[in-house]
Amino acid sequence: VISNGGCSHGDISGIIGMVSETINGSVALSFPVGTAVEMYKKMMGEATSNMDEIKDTVGEFANIIAGGAKRELAGMGMSFNISIPTIVMGKDHTLCHQANAYVIVIPFKFDGGNQFEMEISLKMIQD
Repeated sequence: VISNGGCSHGDISGIIGMVSETINGSVALSFPVGTAVEMYKKMMGEATSNMDEIKDTVGEFANIIAGGAKRELAGMGMSFNISIPTIVMGKDHTLCHQANAYVIVIPFKFDGGNQFEMEISLKMIQD
C-alpha cells in the first residue's frame, strides 16, 4: 500500500529517522498492544506485562529493521545515518509522516492473526 502523506494508527510504535545528503525520512513499526506483547514473548522466550520491557522490545525491533535497511542500502551505494528509536505509546495513536512524502506501508501477520505494520517514508532533499 502506498499513500501520500497518510497517517497510521497503532498502540505502540517505534520510529527511526534516516538521513543522507540527498534523502531524509523515517521507518516506523506500529503494533497493536497484543502483538507487541507476543513479539516480546517470541524475542525473550517468556511472557511479561511490564510495558517498559515491551517498549524496549519494540525499540530494539525497530533498530534491527532500520540497521538492516541501512546495510542493504549501503550495499547499493546509498549511505544513511539513522537515529536511535523513538517510542510512541497510546491506544490508537496517530503517526503522520512528512508532508508531501510518499509512505510505503507493509503489513505483516504472524502466528494466527498477530499483525503489525512497517511504514517507510523517504523524500528527496531539494537544493
